Amino acid sequence: MLSVPYLAQLIRLVLTGIPFPDVERAVPLLLGVAAQESLLRYTRQLGKGPARGYWQMEPVTEREHWNWIKAHPLFESALHERCGVEAASYQALEHNLPYQILMTRLHFYIRDPLALPERTRIQDQAQRWKTYYNTQAGKGTIEEYLNRWQTLIMPYWQP
Repeated sequence: MLSVPYLAQLIRLVLTGIPFPDVERAVPLLLGVAAQESLLRYTRQLGKGPARGYWQMEPVTEREHWNWIKAHPLFESALHERCGVEAASYQALEHNLPYQILMTRLHFYIRDPLALPERTRIQDQAQRWKTYYNTQAGKGTIEEYLNRWQTLIMPYWQP
């Protein structure tokens, strides 16, 4: 299982200096999404699904994001410099942790028009995950997200 303090610090390091707003607000959101999606353990979707990485992004979503990235050179450059990735990559999606972090943060940046919730507003973060990451048709629930936050993140969380 990934260490929560290590992952929080890595999220900060990877996102700092890239033109994303609210890096500190992104940290608990990305921690919560990883806890919900992979239990901070699995880099392949259980049950033979296509999702990969600790944030369980599907390759079709990754390719959609690359269409956006190609039109935004600052983000494309950041992906090259920080991750060594120049195009959608199934392997990077599963094995490259900085790439997974950037793609997940980019997902919310592209799809969620509102400012990220305050760091302490876990209920709001759960709602954003459900609306913009899992979607209303997805199997995950807000209650499940909150439970995983309490058991997998909260004991180790150092805001």
